[in-house]
Amino acid sequence: MCYTVQKSRRRCAMRPIDREYVRSLMPRRDPAGHKGTFGKVYLLGGSVGYTGAPVLCAAAAERSGCGLVFLGVP
Repeated sequence: MCYTVQKSRRRCAMRPIDREYVRSLMPRRDPAGHKGTFGKVYLLGGSVGYTGAPVLCAAAAERSGCGLVFLGVP
């Protein structure tokens, strides 16, 4: 389990990093938004026969909420 430490003037407070905590840090998405308003990523990487890592990075960018993901591999 992971924990976050929040420093105050008097002491440090630890709390677990759970789904609700992470969700509270993320901004709300505009329901009227579209793929162009949620950010764009262009990934350029890999080599002939070695395209797995860029593909995994593109999948991670998509899952993290990016609107458009462009992938350039040989």
